[in-house]
Amino acid sequence: MFKIFINLEVVKNPYFYKMSILFLGSLFFLSSCKKDRLALLVVEQHTPTQASVHDIVVIDENTSYAVGGVRWEHGEYLQTHDGGTTWLSDTLANSELNNLSFPNNNHGYIVGFRTKYFHKDFSSTNNWEFKQLDTQEALHGVAFYDENLGIAVGGGSFHTGLIFRFNNSNGIPDTLIYPIEHEMRDVCFLDANTAIAVGYGIVLKSTDGGLNWTPNAIDGDFFYSVHFPNALVGYSIGFTGAIIKTTDGGESWKKLRNGNKLFTSREKFRDVFFTTPDIGYIVGDKGLFWKTEDGADSWKIIEMPEVDLNAIHVRNGKGHIAADDGRIFVFED
Repeated sequence: MFKIFINLEVVKNPYFYKMSILFLGSLFFLSSCKKDRLALLVVEQHTPTQASVHDIVVIDENTSYAVGGVRWEHGEYLQTHDGGTTWLSDTLANSELNNLSFPNNNHGYIVGFRTKYFHKDFSSTNNWEFKQLDTQEALHGVAFYDENLGIAVGGGSFHTGLIFRFNNSNGIPDTLIYPIEHEMRDVCFLDANTAIAVGYGIVLKSTDGGLNWTPNAIDGDFFYSVHFPNALVGYSIGFTGAIIKTTDGGESWKKLRNGNKLFTSREKFRDVFFTTPDIGYIVGDKGLFWKTEDGADSWKIIEMPEVDLNAIHVRNGKGHIAADDGRIFVFED
């Protein structure tokens, strides 16, 4: 606790008044930025690459998949079948890969730069099958509800976006929504009919499996990631530090943290993942790793190396984090 003593004779001075407001604001800023530290054992797993790892999916205690690469050089696909003791790497494309989705253990989908899109049926082939899509925009996010129904989103330059919708067994989209005046970044399914997509200053909801989309009245950031631990509660984070939450399946959203607010610390978030409606994680630039246990009302900081953390996935009590420089970290949830 501290006290501030002010000489009442100089309060009338406008310059003193302005400086006092800035001083008090700075104190508020410093106190609001203070977060508790959380001791958590984080172990780094060795991978055979130094390229950025952009996304990771955990299938079971032994099997995980990851994608990444270098934008103009190659796309990289990583896999482990021994719990991360050994990671194997393959080159899938001539540019980076951004995101992957596994609706079940037999089907996987990957999207990336220059409209890279791959599908693999693990029950019948050992190879990923490349599908040519009708645009050259980058694909940033993909989600498949099952082996037929899926959505991929992307775009570029902040103000050009697209949405592909798949609803067949041949892996070819049946619907393209383009152009959208917002670059799209991530998408997820709540059920077979309901999906949420986020991007530059926009949150969209579909109730017909991705055919039509309705914008929500919330903006203020480039929303990078969205995740729902159940059909009602969901979270999205922005690249300049916003956190928004819904408790009604995406009908309405509440802004819990405004990254552009004057006295809010500037953070660069990249991914969000919640294991329950209350317990979740955020990762971001320069080793940013936060955990909440009260539905995002408060956050604790977990110490990490100062490397950009791009994606997080938690399953069966174990979390995996994909990072730059070919780094993958594992922790107990």
